[in-house]
Amino acid sequence: SQADPTKAATALVTVTAAPAVAVSVSPASASVQTGATQQFSATVTGAANTAVTWQVNGVNGGNATNGTISAAGLYTAPS
Repeated sequence: SQADPTKAATALVTVTAAPAVAVSVSPASASVQTGATQQFSATVTGAANTAVTWQVNGVNGGNATNGTISAAGLYTAPS
């Protein structure tokens, strides 16, 4: 086959910026006594996936030393 130099086409491409994703956590800070609990909630905007993963000092779900946090955001301080 051969190319036909008399044929041409154009395409229009529009690039749009992705929406900004923001996460807010409430309360922003809390003081929790040993063995007590604190409920946290997260609101995700600008994304279809609004799931969050809770961490305590960088550990998913926390640990016995720093306390644990459930998938629903309930923090339990260590005893």
